[in-house]
Amino acid sequence: MSSKKAKSSKLVIVGSGLAGYTLAREVRRHDKIFPITVITADTGEYYSKPQLSNALSHQKSPDQLALFSREKYAQQFNLDIKASCFINSIIEIENIIGSDYSHLVLATGANPVNLPELQDAHVVNDLDDYRNFRGVIQGQKKITIVGAGLVGCEFANDLISAGYEVTVIAPENYPLASLIPEQAGLALKAALAEKGVNWQLGRYFQPEDNQGIILSAVGLRPNVALAKSANLAVNRGILVSEYLETSQEGIYALGDCAEVFGRVLPYVAPLTLGARALAKTILGERTAVEYPVMPVHIKTSLYPVVVTPVEKGENRWEIESDEDGLTALCYTPAGKLVGFCITGRHSSKSNEFLARI
Repeated sequence: MSSKKAKSSKLVIVGSGLAGYTLAREVRRHDKIFPITVITADTGEYYSKPQLSNALSHQKSPDQLALFSREKYAQQFNLDIKASCFINSIIEIENIIGSDYSHLVLATGANPVNLPELQDAHVVNDLDDYRNFRGVIQGQKKITIVGAGLVGCEFANDLISAGYEVTVIAPENYPLASLIPEQAGLALKAALAEKGVNWQLGRYFQPEDNQGIILSAVGLRPNVALAKSANLAVNRGILVSEYLETSQEGIYALGDCAEVFGRVLPYVAPLTLGARALAKTILGERTAVEYPVMPVHIKTSLYPVVVTPVEKGENRWEIESDEDGLTALCYTPAGKLVGFCITGRHSSKSNEFLARI
């Protein structure tokens, strides 16, 4: 890899999603002139991907979600953005910009899981996908969502709030089964059902379900194709150290594509913390990323949920519920509080529970 023998300091970021652009912005907080090139397969607009799943209820059009055009973002943060560049190998990067760079960061995100039975379904993984989806559902009434994870639940909440008839199909017995305890999931299910969501859980999508508008939300997989082409170590995601460095010196990974401390963390908080640490490392102050307890605020406004993801295993949940919602505290076998899930009106108290961990 030529970056080890680079002739000058220069940062190359592959990907213009939240991870790539947050890193560029963090570097600019400390250094206004350090050369940064961003290579992206899309148009390079700056937008917040998490906002795609609640844009309807916030009455935001796809164009309103794009906060900066590529040109404006490049100008504001002094970036060289190479848009509409599909990269399949490190050699292709060097063909575009040359080999004279010191740091390469893969911020390639995650790709939707593709199931054969859902080939005709729509997916929303970026702003262009969302533009297409909004165009397709215009004038329609019924939408079927396949998947009851975070994305599926947030879109169900958004679409039902916007007046659509929504059906959710998933094999799990309750929504958000990988994130929250069953009692909380059943409470979320009941709250959205009361608003009109038709839950068809405990079963898989069938050919006869393929009628009308289908939105696939069955999950995401880290995009590791470029890392594999460079023979970098890969597990579920691109394996990185506490410095977000891959198995090859000078190459880093950040965001949904990275596997840090054995975990893939597809959330905004770890991405932001990683970008802050990596920006310092790139500028010469080698800094390890540290993750505190990081609550995930699930955008189901009809029944808010805040959860701190915890490892499955011997941990136990202690759950209380009242008219304001549900409070679930997660303890280790030794009795140490390691996480929580709070719902309904209790969701506004996340800082109080954080202070107890």
